[in-house]
Amino acid sequence: MSSFMDWTHYHRIEVIYAWMDRLAAEHRNIVKLHKIGRTVEGRDILLIKIGVNTSPKKPGIFIEGGIHAREWISPASVTYLINELVLNPNLRDAIENFDFFVLPILNPDGYAYTHTTDRMWRKNRAQDSALLTTLTNCRGVDLNRNFGYKWGKVGLLENPQHGTSLPCLETYMGDSAFSERETQAVRNFILAHPRKFIGYVAFHSFGTKLMYPWSYANVKTHDWKELHNLAVHLAEGMFEASRGEDRYEVGTAGTIQYTATGGSDDWARGVADIKYVYLVELPGKGQGFLLPRQWIQHVGNTNVELIRRLSTAIANKL
Repeated sequence: MSSFMDWTHYHRIEVIYAWMDRLAAEHRNIVKLHKIGRTVEGRDILLIKIGVNTSPKKPGIFIEGGIHAREWISPASVTYLINELVLNPNLRDAIENFDFFVLPILNPDGYAYTHTTDRMWRKNRAQDSALLTTLTNCRGVDLNRNFGYKWGKVGLLENPQHGTSLPCLETYMGDSAFSERETQAVRNFILAHPRKFIGYVAFHSFGTKLMYPWSYANVKTHDWKELHNLAVHLAEGMFEASRGEDRYEVGTAGTIQYTATGGSDDWARGVADIKYVYLVELPGKGQGFLLPRQWIQHVGNTNVELIRRLSTAIANKL
């Protein structure tokens, strides 16, 4: 594994964090690091802020990556996006119009674990105090089932993908909403900046899909047509940036994937009241979670085009 930062390898968290430190030190005028929390294994939850002429009234866009540990293309392509936001003059308008708050690895402990022990691990590495967890000795909570909006709305016969109270399953939602340090960190940071955020984008893999709320059930927001039309515009840009490789399917989770309770996307819209919320399932190219490293820059370029189009569209509406 490479010891320096590039986008021809998948890097360990130590390399990514060291690079983020250097980037902030070298570009103090537009970049600032925030340690927004600490995991049970003692790792920082590190967020990078990028913006020109920042102020409390300047609108913000929050970008989340790496909530599921095994989805390596998410942190890889999100760090590529960070680099472009800082260094690419073609994105200058974006960082002049918006402050970008980018969290490339929401799940540091899980991500580290996939590099050392279990490449296909999904959850974090916490062990809660619930009796069933203690009896089974199972570890980890699915952080994208742990956010406090429609948390735990799970029927007895529900597909476990929707969320489950069984701690040994991959989609274990925790013993309460926001039981996890990682989800608490995101919640506390966003709510500490009321009315700051106009956009929220979560990058996952895999599936080549672009979704908007709601995810908890097969229902839509009152302004779903606006969200849908913008999503189509974003998907068209990603298709073009991929040179015709990646055709993103657009819709709500209930219509093009599966419903899931306690997701960050639903919380961002339903509680934080962020209008433009999107969840992206990045391509798997037939390899699923094991997307070969030669695709990192390809996917990174499509993410850049999504964010460029999103920021332009929102700025025009504002």
